[in-house]
Amino acid sequence: MNSHDGQSTLKLHAGISIMAVVLCLFVTWIFIHLGTITPAIIFGVVALICLGIFVGCRARLAKVRGKH
Repeated sequence: MNSHDGQSTLKLHAGISIMAVVLCLFVTWIFIHLGTITPAIIFGVVALICLGIFVGCRARLAKVRGKH
């Protein structure tokens, strides 16, 4: 895999993770609106994990770009 493929992959993962954050936050809001707290907490935690993946992808992408 060359550097361009790796950067494309990181961009793809970052995009997917940010979409997952948005969807998880939406589902969290729905569960809170319905009054079911346990699923809301679970989806909130999943949103935080996806946000961490996004930050990790962006940091790794910045590191790769900095080497060139």
